[in-house]
Amino acid sequence: TREAGIKAASEVKKAQEDAMFRAVEAEIQAKMRQEEEIERLRDELWEEELLQKKRTQEEQKQVAKLRAKEEMMQSNEMQMQLKQELLARQRADEEAFNEMLQQKFRSEARREMELAAFRRKQREEFVEEIARHRALKQEMVYAELQRERRERERQEQDEDYKRQVVEAAKQRLLREHADVLKDYLPRALRPSSSSSRPSAFR
Repeated sequence: TREAGIKAASEVKKAQEDAMFRAVEAEIQAKMRQEEEIERLRDELWEEELLQKKRTQEEQKQVAKLRAKEEMMQSNEMQMQLKQELLARQRADEEAFNEMLQQKFRSEARREMELAAFRRKQREEFVEEIARHRALKQEMVYAELQRERRERERQEQDEDYKRQVVEAAKQRLLREHADVLKDYLPRALRPSSSSSRPSAFR
C-alpha cells in the first residue's frame, strides 16, 4: 500500500541519516583522539627537553665543582710538597750540622746549645719560606684581578668610543639632510644652528 511505501522510505531515510551521523561522530572522535595524542606527545617532548636542560645544567655544575676541587687539591698538594721538601732539607742540614758539632765540640752541653740555635734558625727560615710562598700566591691572584679590571675598563672605553662615533655620525647625517628632514623630525631631534659646527668625529 501507499502508506507502507511511505513508511519504508521514511525508515530508509532515517537509517541513512543515522549512518551519516555515526560516521561524522566517529570522524570527530578520531580527530579528537589524534589531537589529544599530538598534545600528549608535545607535552612529553617539552618535559624531556626540560629534563635534558636540567641534566645539562647539573652536569656543568658538577664539572665546575670538580674543576674547582681539583685546582684546590693541586694548590694544597703544592703547599704540602713545599713543606715536605723544606722539612727534608732542614733534616739533612741538621744532621750535617750535628755531625760537624760532634767533631768540633766534645762538650755535650755546648753541642746542644749550638744545635738549639741552629734549629731556631731553621724554624725561622721555614716560616719565612712559607710566608714568601703565600705572598707570591696572593700577588698572582691580585695581578689577575688587576688584569681583569683593566680589561673591563678597556672594553667600557671601547664601547663609549663606539657610542660617541655613532652619535657623531647620526648628527652629521641630520645636518647634511636637515632641509629634507626638518618637516618630519620632532622638534627635539631637529639640528640646531649651533650644531652646524664641525664635529671632532667628522
